[in-house]
Amino acid sequence: MSTVCAIEIGNLRAALGWAFGPTGDPAVGVRLAAAAVPLWISTSMLAEGDRWMEKAVQSLDVAGLRGSRWEMVLQATLGVSLQFAKAVTAAAREALSRALELAERLGDADYQLRIIHNLWVYHLRLGEVRDTLALAQRAEAVVLSAADPVATTTADRMLGISLHYAGEHASARIRLERLLQLRPPPARRSYILRFGFDQLVVARYVLAHILWVQGLPDQAVRAGRLAVEEARKLQHPLTLCSALAWGGAALSLRIGDLAAAQELSAELLEQAERHSLEDYHAYALALQDIVALRRGTSHTLIQEIRAALDRWRASHWH
Repeated sequence: MSTVCAIEIGNLRAALGWAFGPTGDPAVGVRLAAAAVPLWISTSMLAEGDRWMEKAVQSLDVAGLRGSRWEMVLQATLGVSLQFAKAVTAAAREALSRALELAERLGDADYQLRIIHNLWVYHLRLGEVRDTLALAQRAEAVVLSAADPVATTTADRMLGISLHYAGEHASARIRLERLLQLRPPPARRSYILRFGFDQLVVARYVLAHILWVQGLPDQAVRAGRLAVEEARKLQHPLTLCSALAWGGAALSLRIGDLAAAQELSAELLEQAERHSLEDYHAYALALQDIVALRRGTSHTLIQEIRAALDRWRASHWH
């Protein structure tokens, strides 16, 4: 797929540019933008995808496609891109809520789960634990009627991580370890295409933090490093950035390994810059500032730190 995408990306851009141009066909543009969603997700080209999806959403009425499956797909993916390419915004929640409304109206259980998962990520990033637990339980109810192992493990992961954030570390660990003992599906990238991340990598680095909290630092480090190694092999930038941030640099800071934290945050910064992932770019810079402060080599002024904290608060990161 990646080779085909590399060959056809120029044609796709040209076609979208024509469709949304003054002499184009908005209906073709809407359908084409929705059909291109797997490309934006599989390559983590969320910043570029965001531009085309916004144009498509703005064209729904003139194209006569408001309330269609095309809108559902566009709104769902727009909600993801707004979170990771432009940080958490009210617009992301609005897009996801609209997508979920359409998925329920259309009776699309697969997309209901995808969108509930993305809303769960949204609330998780805000630190709204009760909402994440409620959404994880809602996801579990959706998958009860689906004989789909990927869907089942997704709900289990959501519940496990929500329990960790709620302070129920033992219960969370049981769920995540059980999930990680399962054999990965033959088409592992199906996780990424449906949910934006590889969920086994995510489960592993969250497990690493649980092990740390439980007083098992050696096991925690092994789990975190394995998450980063798996993410590198998958070659999916968004999954890799999340693993570098949480399974790598953040965990290294917790154990006091400043050299590893510096190295991993530098890799995170490079990946975030290359793929225009604004929130991970800001996180990498923050990690490097923390390392410099701990080493006593920082030249950051107090007012600069305050300004950085104000930016974080404005983006509503917990």
